[in-house]
Amino acid sequence: MARLVKCKVCEYQVARKARTCVQCHARNPGLTATDYLIYCMFIVIIIAGIMLSYKITFNDQLIRIKDVEAAGFEKQYQRQTLIQNAEVGWVGEWHSERIEVYQFANIRAVDLGVVYLSRRLCCD
Repeated sequence: MARLVKCKVCEYQVARKARTCVQCHARNPGLTATDYLIYCMFIVIIIAGIMLSYKITFNDQLIRIKDVEAAGFEKQYQRQTLIQNAEVGWVGEWHSERIEVYQFANIRAVDLGVVYLSRRLCCD
């Protein structure tokens, strides 16, 4: 049996999950401000959890220069002129090809159009 509570407007006994009060026709008569606060906090926690899991997953996909070196990249000299927002850049060889490797602190600051264009200019 449904738990009865007082309507927040007219104090008539209604089911907690009733959509309208049968006496005054108020919407959601059984829900209080505390219930709304709990629902809002639940939604915020869910959104924060999704954002945190995305950030953790996204950071796991980043490749550092030391990872590229472990895969066979041989540093020749450090770049003095860097792509915008890059922390460090190196020129070297990887599988007999001359490549430039850049490391960014914030991947969202990278303009992929510029990186792609520079790749096309050097590799086409």
